[in-house]
Amino acid sequence: MHYVRDVTFEEDASRIRSANAPRIMASFSNLVISLFRLIGIDSIPKVLRQFAAKPRMAVRLIGL
Repeated sequence: MHYVRDVTFEEDASRIRSANAPRIMASFSNLVISLFRLIGIDSIPKVLRQFAAKPRMAVRLIGL
């Protein structure tokens, strides 16, 4: 999972360094990765690009 967080979410290049913020961001990344895998998504970068282009798809995915 670290590889996916580092490559896809560019975690090592993040400038978030204060207090618990890095841990919180890692937890959010883990949550997103787990949700994607749970629903059967294989290519996380591809889906993230689709969601960036069509944010309403992401909102529909979580049921809002």
